[in-house]
Amino acid sequence: MNNITIINFIELDDTEKNEILSWRNNEHVRKWMHNSNIISQSDHYKFIKTLKENKNKQYFLVKEQNKKIGVINFIRMDEYTEFGVYTNPEYRGYGKKLMTTICNHGFEDMNLDRLVAEVFSHNKKALNLYLNFNFTIFKEVLNKRKRIIYLELKNENWKI
Repeated sequence: MNNITIINFIELDDTEKNEILSWRNNEHVRKWMHNSNIISQSDHYKFIKTLKENKNKQYFLVKEQNKKIGVINFIRMDEYTEFGVYTNPEYRGYGKKLMTTICNHGFEDMNLDRLVAEVFSHNKKALNLYLNFNFTIFKEVLNKRKRIIYLELKNENWKI
């Protein structure tokens, strides 16, 4: 995608790592996470260090030109690859660009057959974004009194 660059977390410098940590700890980001607790710098750095050995998890900083717009990640499960996404809290309106980046990287670079999203049912903004990208709901579960919706997008339904 034009002007979009993704940088693997394991290649980030300390300034970028700290910047991402501040986004992740922002109340508007962490309220949508399974772990909504504040993450310490040492835990954040330890997590990034584990990514070097763990080939099932990939996390990326997404830039548009020189503007750091958000984070995307891919976690390979047994039957599918699940992704995650959050926007730099300083910016609004980058959801579609981040989703396009996820789909392009997942389907074209990683050659995946299917992407899966997991979203809290009350996160209407994310749910609508996924549905606008032709994701379909395939499962709903109740976890710790929160309803979680699972959506999927198959490669053949991307870029219709």
